[in-house]
Parts: sequence; structure tokens; C-alpha cells
Amino acid sequence: MLSRTISARPSIGLRHLLVPLMLVAGGCGKSEPPKPGQVEFEAANGKIDTFSSEVGFGADAEAVALAKKFSTTLKKLETETFTGGKDETRDTFTKGNWLTYAHVRPTDIVFLVQAPNLDTYQKGEDRKALIEIAFEAAQTVTEPLRATRDRKLIVAIRGKVFYGGFATGPGKGQPKITQDTSLDVAWMYPAFAPPAASGAPSSAPATK
Repeated sequence: MLSRTISARPSIGLRHLLVPLMLVAGGCGKSEPPKPGQVEFEAANGKIDTFSSEVGFGADAEAVALAKKFSTTLKKLETETFTGGKDETRDTFTKGNWLTYAHVRPTDIVFLVQAPNLDTYQKGEDRKALIEIAFEAAQTVTEPLRATRDRKLIVAIRGKVFYGGFATGPGKGQPKITQDTSLDVAWMYPAFAPPAASGAPSSAPATK
């Protein structure tokens, strides 16, 4: 077999050819900058990926306490509403806990929730009932915060990866329910944006 010597540096001509090719490749690989609130939303969403020792999370002590209260309230309501068909011990991500991130603003309160074994709540009446009791839990735990002024409530329920249900509406009203296998979450980004860039979150996706 003939031995081949490979030069450690390209020739002048090849080097001039590689530069524009690298620029083109770099340009093709550029991604769009994150939307306002996207980075903050993704950080909050990451908090409820796996159970370690806590079930509630938030940006401050008030939000953490609210998230914990929501988690325990929803677990109680779910146990009273549904019976059988769910083996919580098989869900290694949540260990049977309703992992919750609470995000509190003067105009709205958002709950991001990972439900144990969400796929066992089939799309339709079962999942709708779950989303409704989650909104009921949100109404219950936020009542003191809404004593003098009502706020919009947003409850977003996910499985291990994808969101499968939203409930949105005034704290003193009935929610709009959205459910599917995998729902777009971009409409929630504005609620997580820093004050200078924030605004009311867009309307929830059309009901399905």
C-alpha cells in the first residue's frame, strides 16, 4: 500500500476556497433569536421535568408556596375524581407527584404542571375532566390573591415532554379548555417575558 503524506495546512488556493464555504455553512446554521419570554418559559418548564424532593417551584417564596399548595390540592381532587387505571409508581419522572411551577403577575397567574401518567387520561371526556379539576384547583389556591382584583388563570398540563391540555379564563369564571396530543406553547411566552418586554399572553389555541 502506498503511504500518503497529508499536509498540516491547506494550500493557498484551498484555503481561499474553504473560507467562503465556511461562511455559507455558518449562515445556514443560524437560528432565529428567541422570542420574548421564551428563554424564561423554557427555564420554568425545565423545573418540572423530574421529581427530586420538591413538588412546587417558582421565582420567589410566594410563588413556590402557591405551586406546592396547587400540587397537593390537585392531587387530592384527582384522587377523588378518578379511580383505577393509573399506576403512579410506574411514572419514574414524577413519582406520582403533580410537579408544578407557579408564575405570578399582577394580571395573570400561570401554572405549568407535569401530570403523572398523562397518557392514561385519554383525549376526550377523561382529559377534559382532568383539565377542569386542575382549573378548579387553581381557582381555590389563588382566591386570596384575587380577593380585591380578579386575575386571568392559565393552567398548562404536560406529560413527560409535550403539553396535552390548557385551561384559561378569569379566576371567577369558566375556563376555555384546549386538549390534544401535543400543543403549541409559544402563546404563553409573553407571560414569562421580563416587564419591559412583557404583555398579556396571546389567546390560547382553539378548543379541540
